[in-house]
Amino acid sequence: MHRPGSVTTHRLTPAATPGGTKIAVVPVSRHRAYVVEARRTGPLDPTACRPGVLVYRVATDIPSGKGPVRVSDATPKSAGCYRKDPNVRAGLTDATYRPGQTFRADGVSVEVLQARPPTGGTDNAADTFRVRITTPGRR
Repeated sequence: MHRPGSVTTHRLTPAATPGGTKIAVVPVSRHRAYVVEARRTGPLDPTACRPGVLVYRVATDIPSGKGPVRVSDATPKSAGCYRKDPNVRAGLTDATYRPGQTFRADGVSVEVLQARPPTGGTDNAADTFRVRITTPGRR
């Protein structure tokens, strides 16, 4: 949980990576929050085009099927890369934010500072992302 008006730094690892922090949740109102998580192509996320940080808004006052979860797309004009599954929205398969990119909405800022390969890993894919999250002050 983040205090209003705070700036915090987190190291996030994808769900398939053992250990580490998986998500950061930033509440912005009674029914809305932003979720920040590391993503990487792998067994738990085969449709991700590139490793990065996914940011999405969750609205608990919107019914299922009506869009309670909205992904922020870091590459909104891209068609994505994964088209094998009709249930996957191809344009969001490359929605992750990369180092140097910043998400901003509702007074929340998520800046992706750095990506690191897995410790002892044999590939070059990033597994740990350092992010700086700025939360809105009290309203």
